[in-house]
Amino acid sequence: MSKKELSDLKEKIELYQHRPFFKSLDNSIFTIPYLSELKDCAAAIAQVANNTKLEYAWYCLSQDMDVERSINEIYNYVNDADRAFYISNEFRKIVLSVSLISSSIIAYIMGNVVREQRNCTHEEVIISNALVTMSDYDLDNFIYLISECTDKLAGREVIEISKCKKEQSSCYYTLQLCTSNGLFKTESDIMGEDMDDPEDLAHAGALYGGLYYVKTPYCASLKKYIDKVKQLLQYGGSQNPGR
Repeated sequence: MSKKELSDLKEKIELYQHRPFFKSLDNSIFTIPYLSELKDCAAAIAQVANNTKLEYAWYCLSQDMDVERSINEIYNYVNDADRAFYISNEFRKIVLSVSLISSSIIAYIMGNVVREQRNCTHEEVIISNALVTMSDYDLDNFIYLISECTDKLAGREVIEISKCKKEQSSCYYTLQLCTSNGLFKTESDIMGEDMDDPEDLAHAGALYGGLYYVKTPYCASLKKYIDKVKQLLQYGGSQNPGR
């Protein structure tokens, strides 16, 4: 495909992008003289969020190093296609994330990988993928669920949503979100296992109707990352924005 053909394709896509969905609207909207300025302003406002995430992320990535040195470390780290993809993909996750803390943790993990001159682990990928969709509310709910809403059952730590004293619908959403990203796993056969602990037997029937949300080892790792990054950013201080 030639350069001209690619250009023609782009123009055709743009043509259809700007036309069909607005036929029922007042066409005068497209004649507003300052519409382009409004679009530029909206784009600039959206860019503020990305810039802020990148500033926080870069701080957590470089930690005690100056910016130039941290850039050099990343430059030296990228020595093959896999590492190039990893770095570019992690920056993409930072921009797509919906929380300053989440984006900062992604950067912190990437910084550890770069400084140690190694490939990322599967655990790190799972956690960074989950963080893309976790808001500050989800991070708070996650900490609450694993700290205040757990029970021991057949040697496993399971989440018991009935223990939740916060808004249950919010916590349940976070529980489902974390489960879909591999931080919790669901099991349905715990009742079929031998349970010698009388306390397990006493609570099992009342707590669960057959589906169990079991903590994975990733929960403890993410908790450590959250604590570390909040400490780095002194999160909650007057200099930091909230949710």
